Amino acid sequence: MSFNDSNKQSNKVFLDFSPKKISYQQGYLGIEPSRVSGVLKINYPSTKPLIAKAIEIIFSGKEEIIWTEYQPNARGYTTSVVHSEQDEFAREEKLIWRAEKNQKDFSEKDPYEKLNQLDLPFSFKLENNLPSSNLIEYDDGLGRIYYRIVVVIYRKSNILKLQGKKKVIKFTIPITRYAKIPYKPEAIEWNAFRKDSVSYDVKIGCTIFDKGETIIFPIKLILHNPNVKIKKVGAGIKQYTRLWNGGSPVKSEKKYLASKEVEGDKINMVVDSGNEYYVEMEVTIPNNDSTKYSTSRSLITICHQIKVKIRLVAEEDILLERKVNIIKLMKK
Repeated sequence: MSFNDSNKQSNKVFLDFSPKKISYQQGYLGIEPSRVSGVLKINYPSTKPLIAKAIEIIFSGKEEIIWTEYQPNARGYTTSVVHSEQDEFAREEKLIWRAEKNQKDFSEKDPYEKLNQLDLPFSFKLENNLPSSNLIEYDDGLGRIYYRIVVVIYRKSNILKLQGKKKVIKFTIPITRYAKIPYKPEAIEWNAFRKDSVSYDVKIGCTIFDKGETIIFPIKLILHNPNVKIKKVGAGIKQYTRLWNGGSPVKSEKKYLASKEVEGDKINMVVDSGNEYYVEMEVTIPNNDSTKYSTSRSLITICHQIKVKIRLVAEEDILLERKVNIIKLMKK
């Protein structure tokens, strides 16, 4: 399943980066003032110029979802109904070019100009609360957060060529939201002393991570009861995605992005302790499209949890979990 994205690029109307830039996004969104900037390039041959009276450019940010509902009918078959919903959370319009009056070939009332080659710079301020571009795909649905530069050319119509008065071209622009690595990051600490059972101590350095980052899980266990044994210890990071409509979930998925398990007999006892065990586990967040940046919108939510599960013999298992965020970190 896919969206009907009407992006069209040609050698006649296209976008380019601003001089000496390597992307349309300028600045670290979420940390400092940032913008989307570039150059709209018009490149028509002299023999067939573009005849236009105005050019408008629009910056748009949307979240959009598609999902499928299955319903049994009277004949015993299952019918499927595809639904969609969208929300435009950012929009700004600018008129970046207008034809001059008193053109020889056209009337003053409705002036047009013949355009061959023209460079039109544009720039839009990004509000600080905007989310990153994102895409979630299911077998029978999907959701995305995306941004576009929409070019609207008000041109002279041509009935013979089935050419209307407006030519609309849409360009998708990737946007990334950033965060700084905190000077004193919030740490995760799980600890409990249970003298007749199992005591544990787990500390993780922060709650904000980036794609490709390795999370270290140092896990200390004390078995106060000699009948209790460690069966297995697991640690990982889990991703939850959900599509919403009218405040109710219509599609969801949860999966481990990365996890690791260690059998109990592989966990070493601390020297001279008699009942204390220690294991350090490392889990690396995939640096690919399977990892989505955390976000919470009206139609799309993506959240993450780190989990530690300690499976025991002759005692209840211990499950530790905490919500964390995956976001693009600005490197020092």
